[in-house]
Amino acid sequence: MPFSGNKEALEKIYGPSSAEGWGSAVFAGLAKEGEALAATAQKLYQQFLGEKAKSNFDSVWMPAFKQVLVRNGAGKVLEDLTKIEDPDAKNSVGLLTDAVEDSAGAQQALSSAYDNADLLEVGAFTIGDGEAMSGIILLGSFVDNQYMAVIALMD
Repeated sequence: MPFSGNKEALEKIYGPSSAEGWGSAVFAGLAKEGEALAATAQKLYQQFLGEKAKSNFDSVWMPAFKQVLVRNGAGKVLEDLTKIEDPDAKNSVGLLTDAVEDSAGAQQALSSAYDNADLLEVGAFTIGDGEAMSGIILLGSFVDNQYMAVIALMD
């Protein structure tokens, strides 16, 4: 995967892919050809939640799922994140940029990954259980159907 350096930098901050349903994790791989960004995000969300999503994904976890950012082509992801207007999403952006041990490193890793010339589309999605837990998925699709996502979910 040509973006492995970016993936490694993100994993140092947010951790590797996980099915814990809590905290943060990085996912990367190949999407189905022609699959919409929201469909990929939903699959990763369910994977991240693991056992929590087995019996009640649609009723508990999907109502909070909403796309709050979309950008096609190159740009500045940190600027994009600050322009999100949705109040729940605004609160969750800090999980990616500030509520980490190394916020400067997090911002640099996000910029390196999502300000990439091979990026086709980037989107952000709110997630949570509608009660105590809320979070965000930042997902980019790249050339050759590759994707990279950072998921953060906290209470």
